[in-house]
Amino acid sequence: MRVHRGQRPYSCPDCRKSYMELSHLRRHQSVHTGEKLHPCKECDKCFSYKGSLKLHMSTHAKGIHNIPAMSAASGSEVKTTIYTLSLWISCYIQL
Repeated sequence: MRVHRGQRPYSCPDCRKSYMELSHLRRHQSVHTGEKLHPCKECDKCFSYKGSLKLHMSTHAKGIHNIPAMSAASGSEVKTTIYTLSLWISCYIQL
């Protein structure tokens, strides 16, 4: 029912952001503590959020660093690569 009522009973004592779920508040608090409990098994990077690690892992799996040349790739391949890169970059900007 909290969703429909807009209730957010769990507040961060550091920045006053509020959350509907206690687990969301606990996950958020890693921003303030600097905890990075999700290490990459492929390289030496660590992440605060599991979702950020999953996004990062896709860079290892897809070979994201190998961007197709414009002449060799179709327009949709280039758009997909650019979109994936923007997600990847936003992950690092947020950390």
